[in-house]
Amino acid sequence: MKKPGVTILLFTCMMLLFNGYNSCFCQAFETGQVMDTVSVRSDRSESYALFLPHDYADHSHYPVIYFFEPLGRGSLPLHMYKDLAEELGLIMICSNNSRNGAFDRMEPIARRLFSDTQTRFSIDTGHIYFAGFSGGSKLAFRLAQDNPAVSAVIGCGACYPVAGLPKNRIPLIYCNIVGTSDMNYYPMFRNKNMLDSLGFHSYLICFGGGHTWPPAEIFSEALWWTMFRDNLKGKESIPDHYALIATSINKALEENAFYSASLRALEMKEIFTNTAFEIQADSILQRIMLDPLFSQQIKTLNRIAKTEASFQDDIYDAFLGILSSRYNQTDTVHTASWWKSQYKRCQRLITGRDPEKQKLGKRMDELIVASSYEQGEAFMAERDYKSAAMVYDIFILFRPDSHYGYLQLARCYKGLNQPQKAEKYLEITRMKKPEINDEL
Repeated sequence: MKKPGVTILLFTCMMLLFNGYNSCFCQAFETGQVMDTVSVRSDRSESYALFLPHDYADHSHYPVIYFFEPLGRGSLPLHMYKDLAEELGLIMICSNNSRNGAFDRMEPIARRLFSDTQTRFSIDTGHIYFAGFSGGSKLAFRLAQDNPAVSAVIGCGACYPVAGLPKNRIPLIYCNIVGTSDMNYYPMFRNKNMLDSLGFHSYLICFGGGHTWPPAEIFSEALWWTMFRDNLKGKESIPDHYALIATSINKALEENAFYSASLRALEMKEIFTNTAFEIQADSILQRIMLDPLFSQQIKTLNRIAKTEASFQDDIYDAFLGILSSRYNQTDTVHTASWWKSQYKRCQRLITGRDPEKQKLGKRMDELIVASSYEQGEAFMAERDYKSAAMVYDIFILFRPDSHYGYLQLARCYKGLNQPQKAEKYLEITRMKKPEINDEL
């Protein structure tokens, strides 16, 4: 039999070890400001950025937005939208490890993130939202489809291809945001029509910008609409919600974005039916529809859409040519001179006088840059440095001031055992700003 003193000593040692083990996972959570790095308890190699509103308390419950950032910059959207989260009393969380990539690699990261945060913070499980940008937008929707606890998705700059999906089995709310110069501008319009046919509560917001996280005032409109549809904002919020949409419509009209304004006005009419604002909402919609500039802009956009579809086909065929040339070396069409002609084509559109053609040029420019970025990453992952170098040559043609493109070329030539070329591109890299284009 052990002596009592020995038993007490063993128990004390075990408690010290237990407390020491727990202290590894204890972390003070500050409120009212973004915490860039909070470790996931089940996997210390993973982390997330966190924002808790000033009034956060364990005895209350708060709606939450999980963000998915395509480059794993967890704190980026949180810094952009923290004032909005503070105003509305929201928790915001964004993984530092989830990024563009195959779903089967990202899903386990998301699962560990949910498990950690759901047991760690006081979350209102009736109001869980996902939001994402670019590839993160597609991931957010895909994850939400498999998680009935998610009420809504706010997708920015890209849309999950919903064609072929069954009708919405759950009342998922889906708000999309896209810039008028975003390469995914027209695909998101087509996607909205499909979403409506599948029974989703969907809303599409356009803003004057490119392929990037939307500004805070635009995300605010999306979030208010989402919360209103999710019954998190009741009748008392109707005047504020009406004022927010009306302001957005007026701003769109000032920018001659009549089609974008009409989409908001149609949604406004539906939302405010049988309220004190029904007449005003209907009046705004009628004013837009009867404006001669509206029908003129619709014709212009349809014409631009046809041109853009043809342009996109050329670009997609060119990248398919690069893929096929890995095996048969038969692509003699999409040469370096062909890509230079596409660069000049984009620049002519961007610097022209027609505003809609300027946006078309920017969208095609972004499509080529994003495609070369994604395809280059895929080639590098396969250690196909020769194909990757071809793609990164296209990247620097369109982004000659980018640090990223030259650095990747240096890595390609190092992999190809061509040290002189690798050093050449490293030297160029040293003269460029050490940052990746935020709009990728």
